Formats: sequence, structure tokens, C-alpha cells
Amino acid sequence: VFTAAPAERFIPIALASHHSLSDARVARTLMQLLTVAVSRLEAEAVLGLLDAAIVRNRFGIAAEDVSLIREWTLRVGIRWGKDGESKGREGLPISRPTTWEAGLDRLIIGAAIGGAEEAADPFADVVPFDDIEGANTLLAGRFATFVRAVFALADALRMPRRIDAWSKLLAGAM
Repeated sequence: VFTAAPAERFIPIALASHHSLSDARVARTLMQLLTVAVSRLEAEAVLGLLDAAIVRNRFGIAAEDVSLIREWTLRVGIRWGKDGESKGREGLPISRPTTWEAGLDRLIIGAAIGGAEEAADPFADVVPFDDIEGANTLLAGRFATFVRAVFALADALRMPRRIDAWSKLLAGAM
């Protein structure tokens, strides 16, 4: 209506609240990432970040690999918490089993040792996850890199900083 008027009655308009669908996805993903980073790091919440293509792409994880990563997470017993100390901060006994740290150690050591015919002996007090071999060793490494990036953000969010530093941190998170 406004743009069809003669030049002397033309009213220039713009929709300030119009955002592309891509911008909305990025904003939603950033909010999800921040929510997870300040949480107890529950397994499904962290894995839920991999549902976003922008996150998967950043870490070289294909959409079809997410179900395998979920299976690994379940099988190595990851439930919540970065490490035993993070459980202690929640007022619980400091214990390492069921944490991301314990599960990632099992995955990475298992990937390094390779798929064994028999259950592998503990290495440095860690029982290796013995079901990763071939190209999946690279996927395990990319997954560990993703999880450690979530940890780094979680740690960074606990630190006080100036507004310009917050801006840089949040821009770098995506």
C-alpha cells in the first residue's frame, strides 16, 4: 500500500523485526548453547546441541553420525557433569564415574587402542571402550573436541569480564 503511492505521498518503510530464518536458528542455537553451558551438562542436553547443523558443521560431524555418538555416550555411561569436581560443586560426593571426563577417556583410549576381539585391559585405570575403529576413530576425536569446546565455554562463563569481552566470548561461541 505505502510503496504504491505517488512520489509526493511515498512513505519509506522497513520491517525492523524481520529476520531471516537462518538468523533465528543461530540465535536459538546460541541460547541453547548458553543454557547447556551453565547447566549440570546432562548428557542429552549436550548431545542436543548436535541437532543444530551449525554446531555439527563447526566440528565436522555429519547428521547421520549423531545417533552413533548418542549410542557411544549411553554405552560408556556418561550421564552428567564435566568431572568429579563439578559434582562436588552441586553438593554431591566427588565421583568420576558417569561424568563426561570419564566417558571421553574411555572413548579416546578405546579409539587409540582400536577394536579388540576381547575386552581390553584397563589402561591408566581406564577401561577402554572397545567398539571404535576405522573412520569412527576420527569421529570420536571430533566429538571429544566438540565436548571440550562446550566445557571451555562453561568455564569461561563463570569468569567475570567487561562487556566488550562478553561480546567477543559470545561471538566466538558460535
